[in-house]
Amino acid sequence: MGLGLDYLKYVKNEIRKVMEEEMGKIEMAAQWGFEALASGGNCWHADIGHMPELEVRVGREARPNIFKPLRPTPHGKDVRLSEVRPGDLVVLGDQFDVTEGFINMALEAKRLGAKVVGIGASMKAFRDEIPVRHPSGKTLEDVVDLFIDTHAPMGDGALTEGLKMAFGATTGILNCAIYWALCGEIAENLTKRGLRIPQ
Repeated sequence: MGLGLDYLKYVKNEIRKVMEEEMGKIEMAAQWGFEALASGGNCWHADIGHMPELEVRVGREARPNIFKPLRPTPHGKDVRLSEVRPGDLVVLGDQFDVTEGFINMALEAKRLGAKVVGIGASMKAFRDEIPVRHPSGKTLEDVVDLFIDTHAPMGDGALTEGLKMAFGATTGILNCAIYWALCGEIAENLTKRGLRIPQ
C-alpha cells in the first residue's frame, strides 16, 4: 500500500470538505431544481469532461432523468441553450473556475432567465498560476447565481511527495460526487411532495 492508498485518503478528505462546507449550497441548488421540475421546467447540466457520456446518459441504470444534457454535439453544433426557459436550472461543471466557454454559457443562461449553478475549484488564491481568461475579467464563480467549490488543489494533482510532478486528479471524482448528491437532494424533494421523479 503506497501512493494508491494515499490518493484515496486525499479524495476522502476532499469529499469531507465538500460535505462540511458546501452541503448548504447543494441543498439550495436542489431546491431550485425541485422548483424548476415542479413547475414544468427543466434541469440542465453541462460538464467540461469529467463525466463520460455513459455516466449521465438518458436511460442509464440508477440514473433518474433529472438533468438533461446541455453540451455541444461531437460536431460542435448548437448546445441547446435555446431550449432553456425562465425558471429552469442550469448546472455547469468546470475543472477550475476560468473556462471561457462556460462563463459565456452561464451569462446566456442567466439572460434567458435560468438559475445557474457552477461547480468547480475556486482558484482565487492562485490567480498567478490560474489566470482569468474571459475578456470581462470575470470567473465562473463571479457570474453564476451559486458556486459550489470542489476544493480540488491548484493544478489538480493530489500526490506530490517524493515525485517530480503532481499527479492524481481529483476534480473528476469531486464533480461527479457533487452532481449525484445534487440529484439525490432533488429526488428527495420531489418524493416528499408526492411528485414523480423523472424516468
